Amino acid sequence: MKKAIITLVLILMVSVCQAQNSATAFVYPGHERIEEKLKIYQKEFELSSYTDPFIRKDIDTKATAETDSLINGFLRSSLTSKNIKHIPYGIDYSKFIPKDTKVVLVGETHGYGFETHMESIIKSLRSAGKNPYFATEFLSSEANAWLAAAKKEKNKNYLDFVAISEEAFPILEAFDDLTVIGLEVPEIFNDRQMINAFCIHAALFCALHEGEIADTKADLACVISAAEATAYRNRHWINVLDPYLRNSEPVVIYGGIGHMYYGEPSGSLADRLVARDIKTVVIYMFSKKQLDQDLKEKFKQEAVVKIPSGRKSELGIDYVIIID
Repeated sequence: MKKAIITLVLILMVSVCQAQNSATAFVYPGHERIEEKLKIYQKEFELSSYTDPFIRKDIDTKATAETDSLINGFLRSSLTSKNIKHIPYGIDYSKFIPKDTKVVLVGETHGYGFETHMESIIKSLRSAGKNPYFATEFLSSEANAWLAAAKKEKNKNYLDFVAISEEAFPILEAFDDLTVIGLEVPEIFNDRQMINAFCIHAALFCALHEGEIADTKADLACVISAAEATAYRNRHWINVLDPYLRNSEPVVIYGGIGHMYYGEPSGSLADRLVARDIKTVVIYMFSKKQLDQDLKEKFKQEAVVKIPSGRKSELGIDYVIIID
């Protein structure tokens, strides 16, 4: 009876949310499904979260809008600085990425089409004599056997068995001989269009920390971006990457900037890699659409912006790439 009441309450709440905001309405997965997933993941999530030395509860997660504002401010105060190099004919990434770099973290704010620029990064590194791997959150880690088969057999028909986000298509289409690595936690990737997996992780977080399941869209948004939730994904990504971190070739990792920043309370990829003495560079791909209006005229061309060491702890990155 209690379960039926909870289910009814959830249905009523969803109906209210749909009435208030039909353009972004969502549907909770069945309560039974959440309960089942909780049993599967709760022990692992609890143990790994509480034993993760990189999670910091004393600082807030970086908000993209806040970071973008800081970057705009830095650009405005540095227009004549040698740290800004305008590029008229396309960026050669090998010219500014240090030669001894093992991992290049390429972060973005989703939705600006930066996936079309990943080919240029790989080609730049190859032109410098490197043979980089390419890893991304836009493919599930369970796809890696099929990705390896497609490369080995030079037969992209194997990719018919792989769920592919649109952000991964350009790099897969551009190369036959590139080792591509899916990073994302399978249960998150496979349900990314349905929000079910996010509800599961929200339920996990709240069950562990608040004693109740999140029950509003705002709660879910807060929980999904919480340090523990991002750390859960970051740990999985590092585990997938581990074999590729043990040889000399660089790894280019493409994903959301929230996984990349130095000093991120979730224990970013950058912080986890640096702790292992792995030479890492963090690049923030920055669309001209993210520039303040008064700066758009100043950055008609693409630009490479080096962040001075005194500002890295504040901005959490090494370079900003301003690009269409």
